[in-house]
Amino acid sequence: DAEPEGAIAVLRAASSAAKPVPTVALASSKKLRERARGAGASEVASNPPPLAELQLLVMRAIGKPLAVR
Repeated sequence: DAEPEGAIAVLRAASSAAKPVPTVALASSKKLRERARGAGASEVASNPPPLAELQLLVMRAIGKPLAVR
């Protein structure tokens, strides 16, 4: 939430890399969460999420296949 433009740029770069990098975006506003999803975030949640939810988001993000062959 502190610097959304920089975070959105990082999400775009991570999702468009030759080997996409899994990302989890945390934002307090619905608008920022929508922007993060649009920028390619693997998972999105409100900030701060409960620990169990954060653990689930991270596991889902790193568990997604990078490519389907």
